[in-house]
Amino acid sequence: QRYTYPYDVFARIEDINREVQRRNIDGIIHYVQSFCHRQLEDIILRKMLKEGGVEIPVLTLEADKPNARIDSRLATRIEAFLEML
Repeated sequence: QRYTYPYDVFARIEDINREVQRRNIDGIIHYVQSFCHRQLEDIILRKMLKEGGVEIPVLTLEADKPNARIDSRLATRIEAFLEML
């Protein structure tokens, strides 16, 4: 396993594409920080996954404190996503 966060979005997406296929992943939960350029990366991630031939559901979670507990709204979204998978 590699930690890809410090690298640019394109290197991370390349890694994600490879690992989705290698691990037979059913879905991706993508965290983005509120009011951050990472939101733009979510758009790029979705587009490049599709262009790379990876048709996989992506749940994007947006929050403003990465270390905070998730609220009931986010918990419900995660539960619904997992049920859909």
